[in-house]
Amino acid sequence: MEGLKYWWRLQELNQKRAKDDATYAKLLAKAKKDHGPGSEEVGDLHGEARMVDADHDWEISRLQSNYLIREADRMLLPIPSIDDKTAWEDEFPGFRILSRQARVALRATIRKERHEASQLWIAWAGPLTGLGGVVVAIIALLAGK
Repeated sequence: MEGLKYWWRLQELNQKRAKDDATYAKLLAKAKKDHGPGSEEVGDLHGEARMVDADHDWEISRLQSNYLIREADRMLLPIPSIDDKTAWEDEFPGFRILSRQARVALRATIRKERHEASQLWIAWAGPLTGLGGVVVAIIALLAGK
């Protein structure tokens, strides 16, 4: 369920980003038409659009970091030490998120752990299916007498 909530929120953030991108594209086109491509208005809009895009990047990175940390905690996997300066970013005072490199590494660790867990179930599925067939056959033989 946690994964579904994460996916849903990520879709919401990406839709908001796309909407804001489209809005700024229209505003920039209008400003270029009205004031010229090198005008101060166009420059201001470019700066504003970059700030909004950076906010979206931060929100998405924060969402990814929080999700990966919760998943790692749930699976009893280690997360990077808070003292590891390469693993954490301090974009806003008081808020830390995993760096992109740390998110990629933690995601790979989680995927590996999930793969190993699924392999255990797969290893048992074949013999249990066979055993179930034997039990059904014995019951059918006994019921036939």
